Amino acid sequence: MLFNSIEYILFLPLVFLLYWWIQKEKFKLQNLLILIASYVFYGWWDYRFLSLVIISTCLDYFIGLQLNQQQEKHIRKRWLLLSIIGNLSILVGFKYFNFFTDSFIALLSLFGMEADPITLNIILPIGISFYTFQTMSYTIDVYERRIKPTSSWVSFACYVAFFPQLVAGPIERARNLLPQFHKPRAFDYRQAIDGLRQILWGFFKKIVIADNLLIYYQHLYYEPGLHDGSFILFLCLMSSIMIYADFSGYSDIAIGSARLFGFKLQQNFAFPFFSRTMTEFWKRWHKSLFGWLLYYVYRPLQGNKENRSESKTRRNLLIIFILSGFWHGAAWGFIIWGILHSLILILERIMEWDKKIVGFPEKYKKLPHTKDMLGFIYTSSIFFSIGIFFNDIPMFRFIEIIQDIFIGILNNPLEQINHLGMSQVEMALVFLYLGFMFLMEWFNRNHLHGLEQIHHNKVIRWSIYLLLSLSIIEYFGTAKTFVYYQF
Repeated sequence: MLFNSIEYILFLPLVFLLYWWIQKEKFKLQNLLILIASYVFYGWWDYRFLSLVIISTCLDYFIGLQLNQQQEKHIRKRWLLLSIIGNLSILVGFKYFNFFTDSFIALLSLFGMEADPITLNIILPIGISFYTFQTMSYTIDVYERRIKPTSSWVSFACYVAFFPQLVAGPIERARNLLPQFHKPRAFDYRQAIDGLRQILWGFFKKIVIADNLLIYYQHLYYEPGLHDGSFILFLCLMSSIMIYADFSGYSDIAIGSARLFGFKLQQNFAFPFFSRTMTEFWKRWHKSLFGWLLYYVYRPLQGNKENRSESKTRRNLLIIFILSGFWHGAAWGFIIWGILHSLILILERIMEWDKKIVGFPEKYKKLPHTKDMLGFIYTSSIFFSIGIFFNDIPMFRFIEIIQDIFIGILNNPLEQINHLGMSQVEMALVFLYLGFMFLMEWFNRNHLHGLEQIHHNKVIRWSIYLLLSLSIIEYFGTAKTFVYYQF
């Protein structure tokens, strides 16, 4: 079920009313309702893949109990390995099998050998990368004795399959989300209202901004040779903003929906385009994934303080960004994307920019200073340029795009814009909405979302609500899937 669909617009208030109709003292019954609703939400796409969610849930629930009962370290380690191998086997089998076999066959061909391709013609289950990371974090934390395992299967199943964040995150750690299923939730009017504001803001970014910028993304990757170099760079810019509006819009809808039920999810995007270095940028983009990688991969690799060194830190940055790229997709483009970002962060460490330029633009600053603007341009340019590789198209297509940037035929800019199939009025309107999005996020950059602190004047506030609602209705049509569903 897509957030931006009629089904979800009907589904959410129905579950909301049933949920709060149940008294808060009966929170276990509320949990059961949440679980049923979550399975309906996921099964709406393809009920057959619910079996994978349930298998992953049962596996880690049982292993969590065993880790708590066993005292022998070597036995506990075996249970942990079973969890990791079990989850990664499902993930690799569905997402990476074809990538490994195709890469192996390509390697053999370099040495003059041939092999018959072996591929699995299966659909990639949506959300598999998200919920496998989430369940693994639970067993790792139980193994490290950071948390105690839950004895309630329903509560744990809710943690794994909670419908607002099941498909595309945020990736929640058990110590944050799981305890919220173990206690009663009281309806909080202010929290619910702000949740609705965040949902509205998420719909605006997805339906009005991202869906209208999708055409730039399609022309960049699937229409090579039609545009000159400067226009391709413009397409890179628009494509990267599309991905941001699409995924952060999803996160806003997910977090806002959870708040309606009394749950608090972590912020996934903290206005990254207002960062002044790429080091700061990656503290604010897809925070739940990079927080997971830092906590469960980077820190263990770093070891204790006595064994740390700058060369080791640089190596570990390279590792987690390669993993991040590979997590996003089974294609070499994503891996190159991760490597290039790691090299930029390593360079910033060498230049000590990560120490000289720290923090975020001051809270009460109305307009950015010149140094801030230069920092915004720097981080955005890096992200937009490397973003060319953020796709699973073949490598030769990336080479064509890069060639077009440097040796593309110069065409009339207006003719190139017209080739996109949008009138100049339509494009101007989309850019006005785009400017409004960044303006609202600038003034709310130290809050949780772009509408959290809206003008105190009721006329202005409700005018903004009306503007957003009408624009969403105007562009609401065939529900377009979210970009991160493919990951």
